[in-house]
Amino acid sequence: MFPSKLRKFLKKLFYYSDFRLFFRIFIISLKISYRTSISSGKSLILLANFRKDKKNKVDTKKIINYVHLFLHLRKKIGLKNTCLTYSILLCRVLRESGINARINFASKKEEDLLNKEFPFSGHCWVSVSEKNVSSDWEVIFKYP
Repeated sequence: MFPSKLRKFLKKLFYYSDFRLFFRIFIISLKISYRTSISSGKSLILLANFRKDKKNKVDTKKIINYVHLFLHLRKKIGLKNTCLTYSILLCRVLRESGINARINFASKKEEDLLNKEFPFSGHCWVSVSEKNVSSDWEVIFKYP
């Protein structure tokens, strides 16, 4: 029993051994936290607009897993994670890795919402090469 748990732990540890990617996500996460605390949304969203680097190819699934790990770590130290911070972080790292990613912004009207306290609800998510576009939300803007 114990060797299988150890093997699983070591496999996970080895999977997250890309320190360059880990450090890149850490720096971008700090920038997002800093810009969230001092400035408007426009300067925050500009973090997602990064030129694609064709030389720095990393697997999309690996990037998503690293970003999820970082969101978990951010939550553990008390930083707030929203769909916007997640989308900006993921989009930026994907674009740095040469993957054509976009952030989709969408909204729902009052009659579509379960919670009637707010007349408007918004959401954002990342799509790669025009995939993963949610049909539940009416897309109003894509960036970049």
